[in-house]
Amino acid sequence: MISARYIIRRTANSFVTYAAALALIFAIPRLIPGSPEELMASSYRLPGEVAAELRHRFGLDQPLTTQFVKYISNVILKFPPDFGISYSYYPAPVWQVVTTYLPWTIFLLTLSSVVTAALGLLLGVLSAWKRGSIVETLVSGVSMFLLSTPYFWIAMILIMVFGVYLPIFPVAGAYTSTVIYDTPFRLDYICDVLAHAALPVMSLVISSFASYTIIMRDNMVSTLGEDYITTAMAKGVKTRSIIWRHAARNAMLPVVTLFILRLGTILGGAIVTEAVFSYPGVGSLLFNAILNQDYPVVQGFFYVITVMVIIANYFADLLYVFMDPRVKY
Repeated sequence: MISARYIIRRTANSFVTYAAALALIFAIPRLIPGSPEELMASSYRLPGEVAAELRHRFGLDQPLTTQFVKYISNVILKFPPDFGISYSYYPAPVWQVVTTYLPWTIFLLTLSSVVTAALGLLLGVLSAWKRGSIVETLVSGVSMFLLSTPYFWIAMILIMVFGVYLPIFPVAGAYTSTVIYDTPFRLDYICDVLAHAALPVMSLVISSFASYTIIMRDNMVSTLGEDYITTAMAKGVKTRSIIWRHAARNAMLPVVTLFILRLGTILGGAIVTEAVFSYPGVGSLLFNAILNQDYPVVQGFFYVITVMVIIANYFADLLYVFMDPRVKY
């Protein structure tokens, strides 16, 4: 049962975290050496007076306190928050740039997160129930190996195997750029998108499911040793019911928490994935924004991640009560 006092305290903590994050989101991009107008001027070989005009037009000649007050007012008092104009994609607003790339990232990482959690849950339950057997040894060994393997190495192996030696899947992009589709609801377009997403999803699943497997296996082994499991076995309850209805249901609470928290940080994991597979999502957008010191785009990206993480943490705490009645706040 959740008390009103806990909800108020948890909500207040979330707002304090949100306020601190807003200050960090403003400060971090400006700690990068150099300045956007100098970078643009040197890239396009523009004279010094043009760089000064760019600095004035972007508002970078104003004191940091003035920039911060304007930033806070645009984020808090406007919906959606206004982060201004992108330097790299001038004169496009930041939200227009972000929302152009965001759907691809959400599709890719949501699909991989669901598959990862389901596979990790299944293998964790299997290895716990078959503890001491060759199945547990194999699952645990492979999980530990993959958990310590760099993601980019797995991605490069998949590209080499399924993109070069066995050219089954495309290795770059989100769809075939040379083909024009009339509508995104055509079956051939959907198949094309899924084919391009296959290798990124496979690499994310292979590199991530091990953590779910290990956590689920450890909690499942502990749960199987409880008295109520022994009682259920003595009563002749079916094995399938013992595994899934009694043991797995209680053992999966940490896995659910991990899944929710990873949904909150889902955009943060897009950078390496989209860089390796040239996937047109917000990860590649952030990479280019950092290189070009595009402050508004960097701020917009980290703002979205911050809000998602805070909301995910908030609801993860509340969800525990509904999943386990023994938990009380």
